[in-house]
Amino acid sequence: MSPTYVLGVVFACIILVMVFVKMRNSGMKERYGLWWYWIAFCTALLSLFPPILKWTAFQLGVVVPLNLGFFVAGVVLLLLSLRFSVDLSRGDEDRSAPHRGGRDPAPPGRALGAPPRCP
Repeated sequence: MSPTYVLGVVFACIILVMVFVKMRNSGMKERYGLWWYWIAFCTALLSLFPPILKWTAFQLGVVVPLNLGFFVAGVVLLLLSLRFSVDLSRGDEDRSAPHRGGRDPAPPGRALGAPPRCP
């Protein structure tokens, strides 16, 4: 096994440990942790068995297997970015919606956090 493949396995192990620690201590959500576990698993798999990428590239008609690896990595990053965008949009909608307590956070004509007006 060449040093390049060992580096891939070490990188995958670092991802696994860091994601586990973040999920345990810092409250990283499981849905994000699963993405990173999937990335680490695929990195370790392709580092331990590089002919998988060569075989897949040959089957798909890609001349250089590394190009297929970069393409797949780009697609995964785009999907991860899309997931973050959807979650951020939902969070913005939740913050802009009226409170569920039955009354608006601020009466009409008064900004949120402003002191009440004297008559």
